[in-house]
Amino acid sequence: VFAVDRFSGQLLFHGCEGQDLFQTAEEAVAHVMATINGRVDFTRQVAAILGYTILGFEGLLLVATTTKQTARYPSLQEHIVYTVTQSEWISIPLLQPLHVFPMVPANGLPSDGSPDQAATDEAPSSTSTEDEGYSWLPRYKATAKRLKLTRLDNTHYFCSSLDLTNFWVTSSGAAMQATPRSGTWDAAAPEFVWNDHLMQPFRDAGVPDVCPVLLRGMCCSWDLPQGTVCTYVVRQSNVSPGTRYLARGLGAHDGCVAAGNEYECEHVVWR
Repeated sequence: VFAVDRFSGQLLFHGCEGQDLFQTAEEAVAHVMATINGRVDFTRQVAAILGYTILGFEGLLLVATTTKQTARYPSLQEHIVYTVTQSEWISIPLLQPLHVFPMVPANGLPSDGSPDQAATDEAPSSTSTEDEGYSWLPRYKATAKRLKLTRLDNTHYFCSSLDLTNFWVTSSGAAMQATPRSGTWDAAAPEFVWNDHLMQPFRDAGVPDVCPVLLRGMCCSWDLPQGTVCTYVVRQSNVSPGTRYLARGLGAHDGCVAAGNEYECEHVVWR
């Protein structure tokens, strides 16, 4: 169970049994309802949490509300790939995200957000000082608005048990078995992770595996004759994505030169 600090927007998780760590979802929901005395604005059942970010005075939680199974990979227990069919940005209003955007008091020194300093700092004496202190707000409001219009439907996919950002590799001459590669962020190739920044708040909270690695493209499987299965995966690089005018040719990315709008395709066939 995660809580959101109403001032900073930071995710709060202590990992304490019976407080924010439970054996079943029913126990967690019962604890939350008892803690807030049943005061609930809305509930939402989702298939996956894909990330979280803070923009301006709101926290934005990205969730996949519905998914569909579109592919599978061989294993002792098959790895299932899900394509996002419906997604949503859930807005969480914040009072003052001080740890991200410090207030600028009249003395011109940034506030650390502590109650003692907030009590001693007087309100800005002029409109210009106030505008300077909150000059970032329109830009982040515009960014939040664009994010809310962004949909992942049928263009993004994930697998919670297998790293899909790298090519499938098996031992020479050996039967396909479960691989040690997981679907978590630490095993993934950054070039093909589309929610890396959105996963950071969960890493900071100490639970990096809450969000699956999100890829852009397609992944699907077909059953062929004689028990043969074919899985076809297309993954788009996040280096210089965009239209031809903005993303053509070579571009620098973290010190590496890579082509814009690059796609990798892979066929995996087994029986």
